[in-house]
Amino acid sequence: MMLKRKICLPLVCFCCLLFAGTDAFAGGGHYGIGGEGYQMAVTPREGSIYKMYNVWYEANAVKNKSGGNVRGDTYVAQYVNFERIVLRTPVELFGADWFFNAALPFTYTKMSKDLAGRSNERSIFAIGDPAVSAILAWHGEQWQANFEALAYFPIGAYDEERAWLPGKGFFSLVPTVSFAYYFDEAKTINFSAIARYEYNTYNPYTGVRPGSNISLEYSLGKTFENGIDLAITGANSRQVSEDVGSRRYLEGRYDDLRSINMIGPEIGYTFKDLGVNVNLRVLFEYENRHAPQGYMGVLSLVKVF
Repeated sequence: MMLKRKICLPLVCFCCLLFAGTDAFAGGGHYGIGGEGYQMAVTPREGSIYKMYNVWYEANAVKNKSGGNVRGDTYVAQYVNFERIVLRTPVELFGADWFFNAALPFTYTKMSKDLAGRSNERSIFAIGDPAVSAILAWHGEQWQANFEALAYFPIGAYDEERAWLPGKGFFSLVPTVSFAYYFDEAKTINFSAIARYEYNTYNPYTGVRPGSNISLEYSLGKTFENGIDLAITGANSRQVSEDVGSRRYLEGRYDDLRSINMIGPEIGYTFKDLGVNVNLRVLFEYENRHAPQGYMGVLSLVKVF
């Protein structure tokens, strides 16, 4: 069980799927919900972490601000390979362990129409905006708490006239808090939650500052003696302030605040001899507003070194 607890870092695993989610297409901030799953707020007591996400997102509907469909026959799909490394430092601060986190997404996007319903079929591979953060992690007997200062840097592929590219063209600052609790001393039943507030800066190419977002991700699951994890995972995101700036790019959509919701099952397995945890989940979106609506599949691998 000790090995299992070490490699499970689903760390405030915050950093997240930069574009694995509908925010990638909805024109919002950087962070896309749904990347994290079971024990998402569990941080390791020792060792550093390599984590790889493989995400497939697909949608054939775009919702307006009332929840209705925006024109028919829209299809968008995106594959993201997201590489992360979480390095433990020897520093302790305020009684917490200090980690350094860095992540970079590689994306492949295909769409038959853009979000306005215009025919715009194309596919493209590109590198998205990287993210770095500092993480403080406090460990109790049956609980863990984390704080992260996360920032995204606009150096990925971007063009203001090609919204399907993964780069955003602006910085994002995302303070994050998370909490995990084990319901038994053996630490086989876990509830975790991660809350984020995302503030976006002005995009100098468009003159628009995307509105701020809040998000909540959560999971409840159990680890069995044979190494299998079973869980249910959900996530919700809300835009809480309006986009402001250039009328040319906003096109009158000042009050179209995004809302994204998803939930689904999850299964994982730990290869104890290799020190590797593999995790698969499928999340289904519901009641979205001003965003695509579809489903997401996430296959992730975690290795402690």
